[in-house]
Amino acid sequence: MNRYWFICLIFFCLLSCHDADRERMVEDLIQVKVKQRLDQFSRVSLQDCEKNLMNDAVRMVDSMLRLNPILIKLDSLQRPPKPEKPAKPAFAKPNETEALKPIDNRKKKSSSSEN
Repeated sequence: MNRYWFICLIFFCLLSCHDADRERMVEDLIQVKVKQRLDQFSRVSLQDCEKNLMNDAVRMVDSMLRLNPILIKLDSLQRPPKPEKPAKPAFAKPNETEALKPIDNRKKKSSSSEN
């Protein structure tokens, strides 16, 4: 009979240790699940924030495009406008009574040495 109580006592001790481990495992599992939910919540809220920010930006740009439709041309296939003519250069006309001067003012050494 003594042996029977001893085996029951050992069995009871093993079960009680198992319950403590089980509670610790449950706590760890709860912590992991809570962390996963918090991460998921922060990720979803960040995505919602980005989406709302983008919608606000699009709404602002659309309103600016509606304010100035004349200044902004969206058609990129138009021909560019003709460029303006350049201004005439301002230089003095030579006097017609002056004698013409040669462009090359250097002395012609080759022609004088040949003679």
